[in-house]
Amino acid sequence: MLALMDADGNIAWSGEYDEWGNQLNEENPHHLHQPYRLPGQQYDKESGLYYNRNRYYDPLQGRYITQDPIGLEGGWSLYAYPLNPVNGIDPLGLSPADVALIRRKDQLNHQRAWDILSDTYEDMKRLNLGGTDQFFHCMAFCRVSKLNDAGVSRSAKGLGYEKEIRDYGLNLFGMYGRKVKLSHSEMIEDNKKDLTVNDHGLTCPSQQIAQIDVVIILIQSIKKR
Repeated sequence: MLALMDADGNIAWSGEYDEWGNQLNEENPHHLHQPYRLPGQQYDKESGLYYNRNRYYDPLQGRYITQDPIGLEGGWSLYAYPLNPVNGIDPLGLSPADVALIRRKDQLNHQRAWDILSDTYEDMKRLNLGGTDQFFHCMAFCRVSKLNDAGVSRSAKGLGYEKEIRDYGLNLFGMYGRKVKLSHSEMIEDNKKDLTVNDHGLTCPSQQIAQIDVVIILIQSIKKR
């Protein structure tokens, strides 16, 4: 079942499909053009096939009409779509993937990113560096980049956006930062700066990460004196 909603949240189009992407019925009162089918696919009206980025898929056969461009790296059958289209996807038309495994990996990436960001936050509190907001953002995302894992970095960016939304909400009640309520424009600017620093942190080279770790070690040693 697929559906499109308008700006008011009303269903403007809906369609029901079988496991292999064949359309069973359609509700299209506004005569909308809706080409999307299974994940990554677009309906080609002239041929009746589904464009799958790297090749075309025939929903009647449940197979691709051309060989896999990456050969046997995409699986033992050069024409096959995922054998279980309910749990499998192939958005690029190259190699099938299990949805459950993808979700599990996303959950693991999210947890790894969360652990790094929260550990860095606890380090900042323990070292009494709570007022250095952008230093925290840069250091935390530098630590994420050290894993050299695109999935974890992507999850960290998502968490970064969630934090800015949360910060904006806290500011509405005067509970953000120094507990001084900022204007809408000031808060948006603050959000933008934090997100920019996040992106910069993800690109920092290994030697910069080492320098940041040294700063933390120096602060720790000074506080112990």
